[in-house]
Amino acid sequence: MPRSLAPGAATPLSPALRYDEIATMDAWENFVSGHTRAADCAPCVRSLIESSWRRSRERGVDAGGTAAPINDDREALQQMARKNAELLAAARPSFASLSPLLEGTGAMLVLADADGVMIDALGDKSTLHAGADIHLAVGGRWGECAVGTNGIGTALAAGEPVFVHAAEHFCSGIKRWTCAGAPIRDPLDGKIV
Repeated sequence: MPRSLAPGAATPLSPALRYDEIATMDAWENFVSGHTRAADCAPCVRSLIESSWRRSRERGVDAGGTAAPINDDREALQQMARKNAELLAAARPSFASLSPLLEGTGAMLVLADADGVMIDALGDKSTLHAGADIHLAVGGRWGECAVGTNGIGTALAAGEPVFVHAAEHFCSGIKRWTCAGAPIRDPLDGKIV
């Protein structure tokens, strides 16, 4: 279940590569302006992030984007909930027990479908409110093809747990956030659900 932290929240970073906000932002600016090749970002940008930036650019994601696209049509959201009823039911007990623990933490926990569309969210009220500004809410489309490098979409694209910190995001409007995501797989066939 993808998890997002409030803007500026700290996360553990890989000891192999220390995060440098300024160097990462400079690498991103050079990358999106076309002044560097993706491989030139390697000294300060993790390969997972560089690969995601490349995919984002190849898919035509607007690096100046400020929010994920969102589907807020009530009928479409109800249909999405029906389509994902089994996943929502499986997550419900965990969400219910975690919800009170997240209040006041500056964190939120979200559930997205296999396409990166958010189908549920809970957490600190102020963080949920801030997330709504960038469509980090039910109906928000967080697949890499929609919003570039981010915790939900990059975890789905990589097929493994990831975290994306601040300047590592592809779209400028979500660079204040730190997000982590992990795909949920069907225990029988291994397919991401």
